[in-house]
Amino acid sequence: MKKLQIVFDVDGVLADTQTEVLNRYNSEYGLQLSLEDITCWDLTRIQKPGTDVIKYFTQPGFFACLKPIKGSQEIVDCLAAAGDELFVATSSPIEGLADKALWVRKYFPQIPPENIILITRKDMLLGDIILDDALHNLYPTNFRFPIVFDQPWNKSGKGLIRAYDWYHFFEIVQKIREGYSYDKLLNKRNENATK
Repeated sequence: MKKLQIVFDVDGVLADTQTEVLNRYNSEYGLQLSLEDITCWDLTRIQKPGTDVIKYFTQPGFFACLKPIKGSQEIVDCLAAAGDELFVATSSPIEGLADKALWVRKYFPQIPPENIILITRKDMLLGDIILDDALHNLYPTNFRFPIVFDQPWNKSGKGLIRAYDWYHFFEIVQKIREGYSYDKLLNKRNENATK
């Protein structure tokens, strides 16, 4: 079986960050925004005048309280058992760096601490697969298989393989192991969408 180098983003991919942000934001400002209201990656574009949605990222303990996205732990465990080389590549305000790294170590112990990369320029990385929710991290890219993790804020992304959840991502990885090219995976997705 082919071993793969796979890089995961944290926020919106491994961790349900946006739900926690909205919980705090809605509670503080008396609002009722949902994930579907986040239509772009830049959260400042959805905030109401006179409010601050970004400040939560710098609050002590914010990252420590996040929940893993459904299926993420199970699938990362399967990939580790298959012998894949797993990495995390994520950015964070300086105040959250330690919390975020500790969060990854707690919920994803299969990812070695030395494979946790704190970076904003993901176009500088390379490998087989990157799974990210931010379109700007997927093009340009040096990865053979850039895959967007489906979220309301990345629906405008075109020309990318889209994983609709962690189980679907695992199916895509299996196809890559079987030798599918990026174009073949993309065409297969387009065929299924038109059925």
